[in-house]
Amino acid sequence: DSDDFIAPESIEICLNKIKKYFYPDLIIFAYKTITGQGYERHTIHSQADTNEVVEIKNLHLENYYQLTSPEVWNKLFKSELIHENRIHFQSIKSSNDIFLTRAYMSTTKNYLFIDELLYFHDRTIANSIGTYRGLYLNTIHANQELKEYLIRNNIYKEFKKTFLKSYKSNLKHELKNTRKAT
Repeated sequence: DSDDFIAPESIEICLNKIKKYFYPDLIIFAYKTITGQGYERHTIHSQADTNEVVEIKNLHLENYYQLTSPEVWNKLFKSELIHENRIHFQSIKSSNDIFLTRAYMSTTKNYLFIDELLYFHDRTIANSIGTYRGLYLNTIHANQELKEYLIRNNIYKEFKKTFLKSYKSNLKHELKNTRKAT
């Protein structure tokens, strides 16, 4: 997001971790949301190990998508995995990172979580997409495309439980924010 910012040492920390851990498929790091009331720290689900590469095959996949929020801002992705798996950023006004992040997570073999605040998400700007939502529910479109992707790649059964949990959570979030905007 153009109104967000990174910690001064973010790039160096991430680059050092990439080299140290031999280029993990996905890197996730902690972030803070800046609101009119102060800061709110976000990390990831307690199932995650920090500062070590976690092999996806060793996880309980029923909670896999719940390891992190669907937003792209606190993650590093491998472009070759995005291209090889035909993953894209949807052309919808909101919720367009749900498909990209969740489809990408479904293709990874491992991830690394860096438990350091490297990203700051600013929600104080009046023109923020998180501030104004329309009456539409783009999360339905994003999740329907994700389900089609999982089915097309014969991995829906493997990710079904985490997909449904994530879909429900996304709908609750979208409905709450839609009500605020009306």
